[in-house]
Amino acid sequence: MSHRVDFSRNAQVYDRRHGAVLPGDAAQILAKAARIRPDAEILDVGAGTGRVAVALAGIGCRVIGVDPAQPMLRVLRNKAAGLPVRLVAAEGARLPFSASRFDAVVLARVLYLMPDWREVVCDVVRVLNFGGQILHEWGNGSPDEEWV
Repeated sequence: MSHRVDFSRNAQVYDRRHGAVLPGDAAQILAKAARIRPDAEILDVGAGTGRVAVALAGIGCRVIGVDPAQPMLRVLRNKAAGLPVRLVAAEGARLPFSASRFDAVVLARVLYLMPDWREVVCDVVRVLNFGGQILHEWGNGSPDEEWV
């Protein structure tokens, strides 16, 4: 396994730097643009503290957040209390899910941190339903950055 950036020590300050949760209207716009149903099952790879996972769960999606950093997942668990979010500690290149399981996969501000990003993308495609959407946010914090 190649060396990966570990955000465990950043868990308590991450939200102050990057925003705690994507605004609800932005989540609605994103879901509409990607044709994601409110009851869709979504995988958030590199979910961190749940900036995207919590927002999508808040509009009715069932979200599984994956992150290798347990401290980040603990923050996410607290933020997602009462929402349909399940957490899994795992690496993006070795997703512990069956093929063709998810309606959409989120990769928000994470691929550039992964030396094995090609393997991550291959495994994401494996777990994505036929016709599913990959929601990719490249940047690192500017409010006007686009999703692709």
